[in-house]
Amino acid sequence: MPGVPNPDFGPIRTVSSDRESGYNAFVIAATKRMARHFQFQGSYSWSHTLSDGEDFFGLSEPGNPLASLHLDNASAQNDIRHLVNFNFVADTNNLLHTPVLRAILNNWTFGTLSSLQSGRPYPVSTGDASFTGLNFSALGSETMQRPNICTVGSPVPGCAGAPIGALMATNIGSISGTNLEVGPAGVAACVAAGLSNCETLQTTFSAPAGASTSGPVDSFAGTPVDFQHIDGNLARNAGQSLALYRFDISLTKSIKIPKWESASLELKMDVFNVFNHPLLVFNNSFDTLNLLRLPPMTVNGGPNPNFNCSASCLNPFTGLYLGANGQPLTLSNFERATFSAARNFKGLGGPSGEVTPRIMQLAVRYRW
Repeated sequence: MPGVPNPDFGPIRTVSSDRESGYNAFVIAATKRMARHFQFQGSYSWSHTLSDGEDFFGLSEPGNPLASLHLDNASAQNDIRHLVNFNFVADTNNLLHTPVLRAILNNWTFGTLSSLQSGRPYPVSTGDASFTGLNFSALGSETMQRPNICTVGSPVPGCAGAPIGALMATNIGSISGTNLEVGPAGVAACVAAGLSNCETLQTTFSAPAGASTSGPVDSFAGTPVDFQHIDGNLARNAGQSLALYRFDISLTKSIKIPKWESASLELKMDVFNVFNHPLLVFNNSFDTLNLLRLPPMTVNGGPNPNFNCSASCLNPFTGLYLGANGQPLTLSNFERATFSAARNFKGLGGPSGEVTPRIMQLAVRYRW
């Protein structure tokens, strides 16, 4: 018989070469070399990067360690489905020969470098785990555990009557109780708090006697409960960030130094992100459903009048995550969400930062 694991060790991570990734692309490119004061290079890539892990971070661990890794095969976080790159350079070197015009218009160089990228996938998670020690540090705030998504006729707990695309975590194992799991002890706590309709709260049963306290717990009583799922059916990296559009330009004027053929003075201006288009990133800072919490049963020692909450919460009777306007949270809220749209769900699905606002750079260079 195998030996008993050493209780002095915590979670033990096994490193093995059993992960897969793949990249397929269609690329079209055009190039014009410098001739007649003009050059151009551009390309378009239509590609798809698939993987069942993300480097050596927490998200390289499967959502359900007991299931096939193929279930975690999905778009990678570095997948850029559509990518356009182009650059353009034009100059007026020795273009004109009229003395006055030559001094003013000759020896200018204008260039642009641009990139258009579709949004990148990012994970959507419950922010919890089924068992103590199952989580590892991830790229952002997410955990490996993903919620369920409601589809037409879905048998997933809580999906009956829920909008198509709604995200649910009901009866997905939760060590902190942030996923909705209510057993008899939770119903009893509801009755003791003086609330009504308590019997309709129950979603699961108490765990068998002697069950480990390192597993799922009742959302209100904190006692061990049974559960239906270790992980949800939502695909890995189901969210998508906003597209990134960036245009940089450069303008240079070269002034020849009289009586010194090889010497010149160059005045240069570079503008990065010239249109100041917001380049919003870091969506995985707000990608855990437990930002929306269950309401407390009591307030100031008495029953909570808003226990059957309707905004900015996880409703304990329906299992729906509700925004500030009462709208149920769906997967679409994690697809190309803006700052303003994400505020409805306490930032869920929205970016948390941006890169490269418009920057202007001036330079003077002397060549000899």
